[in-house]
Amino acid sequence: MESVRKLIDKYGMLPRGGKVIAAVSGGADSMCLLHLLLDLRDEYGYELIAAHFNHMLRGDNADRDEGFVREHCGSIGVEIVCGRGDTKKFASENGLSIEEAARELRYRFFEETAQAYGASRVATAHTADDNAETVLMNMSRGAGLNGLCGIPPVRGIYVRPMLGVTRDEVEGYLAERNIGHVEDETNSLDIYTRNRLRHEVMPVLKSVNGGASGNIFAMTELLRDDEDCLMSEAELFIEENAVDGRVSIEKLCSIHPAVSSRVIRVMCPGAEKKHIDSVFAMCGDKASPSARCDLPGTAVIREYGDLVFRPDRQPEPFAPVFPGPGETLEIKELGLEVSCEKTRSLDAVEKRFTTYIFKNTDICDKICVRSRKTGDSIKLSEKAGTKTLKKLFIEKKIPARMRENVPVIADGEKVLAVYGIGQDVRYAASPGDEAVVIRFREIG
Repeated sequence: MESVRKLIDKYGMLPRGGKVIAAVSGGADSMCLLHLLLDLRDEYGYELIAAHFNHMLRGDNADRDEGFVREHCGSIGVEIVCGRGDTKKFASENGLSIEEAARELRYRFFEETAQAYGASRVATAHTADDNAETVLMNMSRGAGLNGLCGIPPVRGIYVRPMLGVTRDEVEGYLAERNIGHVEDETNSLDIYTRNRLRHEVMPVLKSVNGGASGNIFAMTELLRDDEDCLMSEAELFIEENAVDGRVSIEKLCSIHPAVSSRVIRVMCPGAEKKHIDSVFAMCGDKASPSARCDLPGTAVIREYGDLVFRPDRQPEPFAPVFPGPGETLEIKELGLEVSCEKTRSLDAVEKRFTTYIFKNTDICDKICVRSRKTGDSIKLSEKAGTKTLKKLFIEKKIPARMRENVPVIADGEKVLAVYGIGQDVRYAASPGDEAVVIRFREIG
C-alpha cells in the first residue's frame, strides 16, 4: 500500500537495518501489518520479529489466537515471541479497569521484548478507523488541538505504519492475498466506548461520506503540523525566557494564549485545561503575590512578578540548633554551618549579613537558630519601628515557600537577627563590649 510507504518515510518509522517488533494479535489489522512489514523487510534491511501477548481473558479462544499466530509465523519464516499475563488479577491488584490492565501488561511485554532483542521499533496495527474513533472520543471529552490530532504516528519506540489505511482496505488486502486471521468476539460487543463508536457512530459518518476515516486522518495530519508549530513557539519562548523554572508573568501574558498555554504544558507535563486555567488565574492583578497551584507532579508558585515551576515537593524543614561558645554546628538541610564565639572586648563591628554580633549582657538564654514563629518581630534600625517577620519577608519579597527555611537567631522568644536580612539594633554590640558572635558559612 502506497499510503503505508509514504507514512513510513515521512516519519522515519523503520530503521535501515536493526530489528523491528511487529505486535500481532492474530486479528485482521495485525495480520495485515505483519505481511506489510514482511514485504518491506528486504528494502529497508531490518530483521522482523513478531510478538503476541495472551491476556488470558477469553479462555480457549485466547489460546486459539496464540496458536494461530505461532503457526502462521512459522509458515512464513518469521520468529515469534509470545507472552501471557493474568489480566483480571493484575487489574484487581492495581485498581485498574480490565482495559487499562490489558494495555499495561501488553505494552510492558512489547517493551521487554524490544529490549531483550535489541529492537529499536515496535510497530502496532492502528488504522485510520482506529484514529477516527480516537478523535471522536477526544472530541466528546472536550479535547484541544492536541487531542484532535488523534493517534500519533510515532511515540517513543512505537510506530503506526497503517494509520492512513482504512479497515476496508485491510480486508481487501487480506482477501487478495488469501491471508487468514482470527476474530476477537469482544469486538462485536457494545460494552466498551470504542466499540460503541465503531458500531453505532462510524457507520453513520460513513453513510454521509464513505471516505470519512481517511478524511479524518488527513485532517489530523494537518492539525499535527499546526500543533508542532505552536509547540515550537512555546519551546522557543521557554528557551529565551525561562531560567531555572522561573518565568516573568508579564512576558508570559504578552504572548498569544495558544502559545502561553503550551508553555505551561511543557513546563508541567500532564497539565490539563483546568490546571492551565488555574495557573493563568495566578497571573491576575488580584491574585496573591505568593499564590500557589499544585499541578500533577509540579508546584507552580507566584513570587511577585514571576511564576516558578518546581517539582511538587516542599523544601525540607530544618531542625533548630543551639550553638554554644566555641561550637560549630551544621544545618544540613540548608547547606549552612553556624559557629558561636565570645569575645571580651570587641574592637570593631563587622557589617556583613553572615555575621551577627550581640552584646553579651543582652543574652539571657541559650542562643537558638530556628525557623520563624508566629508573632516573631524585629527592629532593624533606630528610626524604624518593630516589624513582624511575616511583614518583613513580604517586603523583602522572600517567596512564601522559602520563608520557613530562613534562619532566625533567637534568645528564648526574643529575635536577635534574621539570616541574610539583619539584626535587631536593640541587642547589637558596640566596640568595647563583651560580645557573642554568630557566624554563618555556606558548606558544600
